[in-house]
Amino acid sequence: MVSKALCDLGASINLMPLSIFKRLGIGEVKPTMITLQLADRSVTCPYGVVEDVLVKVDKFIFPTDFVVLDMEEDAKVPIILGRPFLATGRALIDVQQGELMLRVANEKVTFSINEALKLYAPGKLENVSLWMAHIGRGERALGAISVGDLCFVVLVWRRA
Repeated sequence: MVSKALCDLGASINLMPLSIFKRLGIGEVKPTMITLQLADRSVTCPYGVVEDVLVKVDKFIFPTDFVVLDMEEDAKVPIILGRPFLATGRALIDVQQGELMLRVANEKVTFSINEALKLYAPGKLENVSLWMAHIGRGERALGAISVGDLCFVVLVWRRA
């Protein structure tokens, strides 16, 4: 089980460190020819791609493709869920109401972002401000990830 994930509206891929992939044992990695430009503008080649990983968030399960990268694992948010995941979950963020909604068919799950903002005081994060939303916990099944918490990037913040 992965307890937390970073949902990044600026990420065009879903990203998983190689160490997490090996620990979860979630299928075969397919080779890929893509290159990635990281936030620090460096360019790297991923280890490969793993397709159709089942990601459970609350009562929903989403099939998700991940780019697997041999990189240092972040203990706070070990995987990044980008726009492809948010599109699959039909995510809606209502900034005025302070809510994030994931939808499947006629069902929806809504999370309070305002409560999550209280967890972080400004200036305590090194390079990004995050919204944290508590999401129901579940067990990991073979070939699946159950995400306990999601973090949402709301803006890039750099110290002067």
